[in-house]
Amino acid sequence: MSMYEQEKNNTVKVLLIEDDPLDVRYLKKLLSDNSSSDIYIDHADRLNKGIDLVNNSQTAYSVVLLDLGLPDTLGSDTFARAYKSFPHIPIIILSGCCDDEVVFKSLREGAQDYLVKGQINRDILIRTIRYAIERHELIIKRQKAEDDLKELNQRLEQKIQEELKNLHQKEQLLIQQSKMASMGEMLAMIAHQWKQPLNAIGILAQDIKDAYEYGDLNSEYIENLSKDIMQQILYMSNTIDDFRNFLKPSKNKTIFKLNSTLIDVILMLYKILEKSNINILLKCNYKEATERKTFKNITEICSCEPSIFVEGYQNEFKQVIVNLIQNARDSIISKKEDTSSVKGNIAIELNIINNRATVSIIDNGSGIPVDIQEKMFEPYFTTKGEDKGTGIGLYMAKTIIEKNMGGSISFKNTGNGAVFMIELDVVCLK
Repeated sequence: MSMYEQEKNNTVKVLLIEDDPLDVRYLKKLLSDNSSSDIYIDHADRLNKGIDLVNNSQTAYSVVLLDLGLPDTLGSDTFARAYKSFPHIPIIILSGCCDDEVVFKSLREGAQDYLVKGQINRDILIRTIRYAIERHELIIKRQKAEDDLKELNQRLEQKIQEELKNLHQKEQLLIQQSKMASMGEMLAMIAHQWKQPLNAIGILAQDIKDAYEYGDLNSEYIENLSKDIMQQILYMSNTIDDFRNFLKPSKNKTIFKLNSTLIDVILMLYKILEKSNINILLKCNYKEATERKTFKNITEICSCEPSIFVEGYQNEFKQVIVNLIQNARDSIISKKEDTSSVKGNIAIELNIINNRATVSIIDNGSGIPVDIQEKMFEPYFTTKGEDKGTGIGLYMAKTIIEKNMGGSISFKNTGNGAVFMIELDVVCLK
């Protein structure tokens, strides 16, 4: 209840804690002479009695006038005990002429105001009481607002954490959905890579009959045959492991080699690109790079030393590269429908600019039409037919690179196709 409401309802209740009878008589007279409102006064000559009145009385006191020098307490301890006992009631200190240090300490600790004995008149007393009550009410309101805001912030923080968790789960689901959307092609790649070793095993199986008929089926032949068959089976098993690891989500960020990760993806897609008459090339353009060995007699793909190490989710990064290469392949195939003589080329260039690793995937396809460029990274946007694309590949690429790995992804048209550029912070070179 505000001071105005208290005055209107004649409910200003003062608790005077003072042991000097003359001061008590004088202060009561000043308050009783007030004509603007009825003031009810209770008196206690000890702090403990005052505390009992607050705790046990039916009266809800509006303000306490507190003398610091009482028989049962003295100085700053007086205010400390009073404030601890009834912090909800504004306290005005009654001080003597030499109590400045104690008074100021009490004001710092929560007292609303102070009055110097011998310098008090009716107007000063009434005004001090009025302001003390109003200030205390403002403090209470501010504290409540702060508490409400703190509670709101806690609820919002909890809600944000829940939403972030849900968003992360949805992103992981979309990543898996993107991988599953590529499953058909993955199975085609596995079938293609298995074709050669299966044919080799079939030939070896037929050769057993001939060896038996010609008397060559001896222990040396069986040992060599077993080695040849196991070699083909090991190749098939490694192929399955490669694709299984690709489909497995990364749970935690790791530091991984960018060079070898790109090579893993290229080797996984090489045969299907070759089948589409598309050449793929890996180049290391950073000044520290020295080209080393080639892989599986594919002269266009070679490792570079030192390797670039980055931090992130390796399998999800592989998914990004797979999507970008597949999009480049689709763009080249689309262009070939109009110009069948086109030789498809995809170049992956690895560079370091301002301590940022850049992966550029360059194709000589049909490019990206200007009218769809703003929508390229939107979820479920695709220019392919429903049977060829889900529209989540580039959206997930942007999410993985920018949100999950702290990098950036962009694109632009070239004079003969398009280029997608990924930038990531370099952890180290070695």
